[in-house]
Amino acid sequence: MKSTTIPKAVKEAVAKRDSFNGHPCCILCGKPAPTEYPLAFSNAHIISRAQGGLGVVDNIVTLCPECHRKYDQSTERNSIRTRLENYINYKKYFERVLEHEQTNANDASDVRVY
Repeated sequence: MKSTTIPKAVKEAVAKRDSFNGHPCCILCGKPAPTEYPLAFSNAHIISRAQGGLGVVDNIVTLCPECHRKYDQSTERNSIRTRLENYINYKKYFERVLEHEQTNANDASDVRVY
């Protein structure tokens, strides 16, 4: 497997992360992926394969074909890349907050009152 290939497990994790109500959506325009094949939307590399971008969760986002084309071929690439990076950072932060809250809730449930 090439280092730029996106493994199926990564595609599934990205689809889950980039979902609204359990359905993958383009993270730029919000367009939902086709119901009959939810992984049909493009998995876009934030750091392009040509620049050595890997097929890992933190470098892949869900984009509809139009937004993917715009990202790859427009003069707006730098500003779009900033939006994509901010999205990934937000998702990672939010995930850490949820983990922290779950840990605190579990710790609180372990407290026994005599």
